[in-house]
Amino acid sequence: MEKELEDKTTQILNDDDIVVPDLLKDDEITEEIVDDELLEFEALAGAAERAIEIKDIKSTKDWQKYISQIDVSQAKKYSIHDKYEKGDIISHDKFGLGIVCKVLTPRKMEVFFKEGKKLMAMSYPLG
Repeated sequence: MEKELEDKTTQILNDDDIVVPDLLKDDEITEEIVDDELLEFEALAGAAERAIEIKDIKSTKDWQKYISQIDVSQAKKYSIHDKYEKGDIISHDKFGLGIVCKVLTPRKMEVFFKEGKKLMAMSYPLG
């Protein structure tokens, strides 16, 4: 997602159709069109600043940024018996919302919670 925003921002900046001298000479380009282009650029630039990927989560501040840009209503209730994948959002009774950052082994994962990183068990058989 961040790469797409960066590419779109670069495309807008490098757009051959929008050059300052052309804007000054061309009577067909209204102030409204210019304002619309600026608003689109500002929106893309703002989104690029907010976007954070799982690999970038190293602190509580990063965790908060990531949580704010996703739908946390889809969080899965944590169970030692369930299998998880990188990117899964889990809800733990004690630690709260967590992001599965890495699957280390078939039964161990690294999860970043508000309090920090924790090693968690997963995929343990029942009984």
